[in-house]
Amino acid sequence: MYTPLERGEMEESVYYTSRISEETYTYASVTPAANKCESCHQLNLKKSVLEKVVKVLESPTVREMELAQQVKKMLLEPIAGDEATRPHRKWEVRQSLPLPPSLLSALPPSLPPRRPIPKPRSKSKAPVSSDSHTVKTIKDFEFLVVLGKGTYAKVMMCKEKATGEILAMKILNKGVIVAKDKITHTVTERKVLQMTSSYHPFLMSLKYSFQTPDRLCLVTEYIRGGELFHHLSRERVFPEGHTRFYGAEIILGIQYLHSVGVVYRHVKLESLMLDEKGHIKIIDFGLCKQGIYFGDTTRTFCGTPEYMAPEILEGNDYGRAVDWWGVGVVMYEMMCGRLPFYSRDHVVLYELILVEEVRFPASLSLESMSLLGGLLQKDPSKRLGGGEGDAEEVKSHVFFKSINWDDVCKKRIIPPIIPVIKSETSTDYFEKEFTDENPELTPPPDEGPPKDYGDLFKDF
Repeated sequence: MYTPLERGEMEESVYYTSRISEETYTYASVTPAANKCESCHQLNLKKSVLEKVVKVLESPTVREMELAQQVKKMLLEPIAGDEATRPHRKWEVRQSLPLPPSLLSALPPSLPPRRPIPKPRSKSKAPVSSDSHTVKTIKDFEFLVVLGKGTYAKVMMCKEKATGEILAMKILNKGVIVAKDKITHTVTERKVLQMTSSYHPFLMSLKYSFQTPDRLCLVTEYIRGGELFHHLSRERVFPEGHTRFYGAEIILGIQYLHSVGVVYRHVKLESLMLDEKGHIKIIDFGLCKQGIYFGDTTRTFCGTPEYMAPEILEGNDYGRAVDWWGVGVVMYEMMCGRLPFYSRDHVVLYELILVEEVRFPASLSLESMSLLGGLLQKDPSKRLGGGEGDAEEVKSHVFFKSINWDDVCKKRIIPPIIPVIKSETSTDYFEKEFTDENPELTPPPDEGPPKDYGDLFKDF
């Protein structure tokens, strides 16, 4: 919510790569890269030679950790050639998250046996927040600090005058929303926030929603701890224990959304924040789709390129399994310090997501590789979490064997990172380029009488 545009957010055939200025590109179909280089050929040979060994490892009758460690050791030999010199396979990373020095392996992870699928439950409906129905106007709030802004919205810290409570307000320009054909997404964001508000510990809570003649306003809790991306940038790589904690809280948040028929479609580090005690808060519900339970599908081409599941890129009908792919990407980033697939060229990026096998640092445990490989399975029907069991498949993975899920849900586990919050209006975890701005509403352009949007926003 605080940084509405981040790292190439996409919808349909357009994506955006800047917080403020907008760059538009046309989506191109993915074609295999030609003229593979010699080092790539050597990698393929290595995979071919070890294929039988890997199949033995994946056999359900051979699970001894000693054998597994031996095979892992065998596979973690250096790959000939310098990856950085291969233009069509070049792994680029964020400046703040450099690639760890450990060698990468070609070990294909094996999926754990799936738990029996539970009996289908009736489609549940989320309760509705009463707070969101309280009539408010923009005059009921005092603006304090700009927290973020993008093409569609500005987000500001504000104080509710009647109570003195510090909140965050996302303010959207109706004219821009109409021009960019984002009415449906904006209304959906408000509906999902209203559905889930105050009913799950790891989802951002909506306090109020209202509109003016030219703006839409969403007032939410103020989440002081900053983006998970900010904290990972400082640490570069999280230990598996940190990743297990954050992964568990993210999984429970996604599980709740799925239980009320919402596919999130926006799992990424910038959509995950920490509250003042260090617990996860999932934010930014603008790409959600309602009415999606097991077996239901949609096909809107949307998301952030680096996090988009293969079935979205292929233009296929897809379901809630796309969220488990996104969880796999963010957990990979936490443990490996980089994205599993990346290129500045989005056509190359899409090819990598569609055909490239995920590869892991040598330092990862077999349990971690198995989990990430299961979540990053390109076939959604085989993906961990892709079955009717949904989140229960992920929660039952051996990587989470030490987790007490009831303790996670009730926040009984002490977070690994506790933000230092100096005051209730602290902005230490937000970017100064925004917080230094004057916290005032941008006046609408003087284009004559106010526009009449009729019933376009009647559902907001």
